[in-house]
Amino acid sequence: MISTLDIVSLADLKAHLNVTTEDDDTLLTDMLETARGYVESRCGLLDWMLASVRP
Repeated sequence: MISTLDIVSLADLKAHLNVTTEDDDTLLTDMLETARGYVESRCGLLDWMLASVRP
């Protein structure tokens, strides 16, 4: 299974949210995993889709 952090990195998420501290890294990582779970429950597993897109 492709890691969720390979899809959207924690650094990219923090930059998008303008978060500059490490205080919420665990929370943000958990939120990324939850978001992936939601998308996969609606669309199916993302691994096959991402494998065909990655170089």
